Amino acid sequence: MEINIKKTFSIWIVIGIMILYGLYLVYNVLSSHSLFSLLPLVLTFVSIIGLFFNKDWSRYSVLGLALLISLFWIYTVITFSSKVFVSESMGYIIISLIPGVLMLALCFGCTAIVFMYFKKLKKP
Repeated sequence: MEINIKKTFSIWIVIGIMILYGLYLVYNVLSSHSLFSLLPLVLTFVSIIGLFFNKDWSRYSVLGLALLISLFWIYTVITFSSKVFVSESMGYIIISLIPGVLMLALCFGCTAIVFMYFKKLKKP
């Protein structure tokens, strides 16, 4: 198995972000004993391994992870919107949604970087 260390800087940044997210998920699983977090945890580490070894399928696992995070965030917003946002002002609602929107932008930005990286690898 050949390891290609000559990756672009942006792919190393994506791998680093995914390692940090994976460590956060490990902490979340261990501290809350939540088996619900195992799916994104496994998908994160599969994606990291695929990116490290330049596996073409890893771009789809990164996309799957971004979609999974998006679905979790949308589910959380819908669940809490009927309980928390009812009595709050519009400014409070917008400010409280900003971190999630930035997280989604980071997820899909990383996905775009990975897809562009593999597109560049395929060029002869």
